Amino acid sequence: EGKSKCDEVGVQGFPTLKSGDPNNLDDYEGGRDFDSLSNFAKENLGPRCGPANPELCDKEQKATLDKYMAMSVADLAKAIEEKDAEMAKAEKDLEELLKSLQNQYEEGQ
Repeated sequence: EGKSKCDEVGVQGFPTLKSGDPNNLDDYEGGRDFDSLSNFAKENLGPRCGPANPELCDKEQKATLDKYMAMSVADLAKAIEEKDAEMAKAEKDLEELLKSLQNQYEEGQ
């Protein structure tokens, strides 16, 4: 289970430090000494906008949060399913485009 999570978020070695939105983690590229890590933590880590901390949301984030918090579990599951289908279609379309470009490249050789 741990390896698949590492593959999913792009962990390639140890130590790999990542921060930010769990759905879009950022690589930490700063120093590895205590002062660098401490400064980074003070400036970048801590509570974020979300259901547990709506007061940290800006107006747009709060509107989005309120929209999803008002949805039923069934409606949330349906919305997730729809987005998953959109992503699968986009990935398929990209794969087809790349194959087409590769074929054009090979024909031009």
